[in-house]
Order: sequence, then C-alpha cells, then structure tokens
Amino acid sequence: MDELVCLFIYHERNEVTEYHLAQLRAANPGVKVIPATDATDDYIPETFDSRRAKRLFAREGCGGAKKANAHEDTILYAYHLTFPNAYQRIIIAEWDCLINTDLKQYYREVWDKPFASARSVSTEDQPQWWWFQRFKSSAHNSWQDFRGVVPCAGVYFSAEGMDRLICQLRKSPNWYRFMPMSELRLGTAAKRANIEWNPISQLASQQISSTVEIHKVYPQGKGFFHPIKYLPWQWPAVK
Repeated sequence: MDELVCLFIYHERNEVTEYHLAQLRAANPGVKVIPATDATDDYIPETFDSRRAKRLFAREGCGGAKKANAHEDTILYAYHLTFPNAYQRIIIAEWDCLINTDLKQYYREVWDKPFASARSVSTEDQPQWWWFQRFKSSAHNSWQDFRGVVPCAGVYFSAEGMDRLICQLRKSPNWYRFMPMSELRLGTAAKRANIEWNPISQLASQQISSTVEIHKVYPQGKGFFHPIKYLPWQWPAVK
C-alpha cells in the first residue's frame, strides 16, 4: 500500500504538462505520481484513464461536460473505485501546477486529517460564489449544504475520507452528476458526508488568483503553485 498517491490530471499532452510532471516527480521520489486523464488518447506513459476504469460518473454525462477542467473530481472517484485499498492518502494535482517541493512535508500539517484544501467556501460566508449561483435553481431545500473547495488543485483526502465521500455520492448520484463544476460537487459531497475540512495554509498562499498576476512573474522558491500555464523561459524576466 502506498503512503501517498498524487494524481496528476491533464487534458492535453504538451510541453507545460510534461515539464510540470517532471518537476513533480523529481521533487518526490518517494511519492507514487500517477498521470491521469479523461480527455485525451495521447497518453503520457503510465497514465490512468478513467474512461477505461470503474466510474461513478462519466464526464460526458455531467453538467458542464464540455469544460475540460470541470470534472477532475470524477477522475479521483474512478481511481479510488479501481484501486480502493492501494493507498493511505491521495492528492489532486493538475497539469498547470508547478510542484517542486516534498509533498510529504508540505502536507504534514494535515497528514492525519480526512480532508483538506487551500480554501473552502460556503453559502453562509460567500453566497455569491459563481458556482453556488449557477446551481442554485436546482438546490431546492439543500442550499445550506453547499460547499466549494477552491481550487481542486491540491485537494487532499485520506483513504477513509474517500470511502465516506464515495458513499455519500452514491446516495444521490443524479443530483451530484448535474453539478456544473468539480469544486462544487466535491466540496458539497464532503460536507453532506460530515467529513471534517482542514485548511492547508501554505497552499492557500501559493495560489495565483489573477490572470494579470500570471503574466507578471514566475514563482520563486519551492512550493505548490497554481495556475502556471507557461514554461519558465516563456515568462518575462523577474525583476
């Protein structure tokens, strides 16, 4: 059984994807890093393709299916269903994550927790969040149950937390299926399953939230940076 698995989710095999995967693996020789997709047949070697695995949801049958990055969570569910006893902890990384740090140390503050991410949003503290509003008309009496994890990149679950999450999703699969975004579906299912959420303080500080910021500076030092959609030599020089 692997102590930690990192699902590296990609939608297209390109230079940025392969560079980020190489950086992740170089910094984490003791972590099982699994390239994973549901969107391309141009595979990186050793790719897990959720379309050919046990699936709780198929991306093409979900709300917002045409948006490639809307269903990273469905790949996570498929991996857990296919390899339910293969790991103790699991992390989601995405193709536009620059990860050049030791993940076991980075996640040490939540190592024994069931569920963690950079940020969590609820209908109480941020009712105007885009995805809450998009799905509000279908919420009926469950509006108070909504929660989002922002972003999905960096989300962490223990194996026990994943078991509880899958059980919750199976209770109302059609309701969850039509949620338009992984951040909403995953966060809401975890809340309804009463899985304790924990913040990853360092991860929250290394999320680049503005497109303007993306084009200004390349990340410096070690960390888990997202979204990074260019190679280092394609960015303006750092002053």
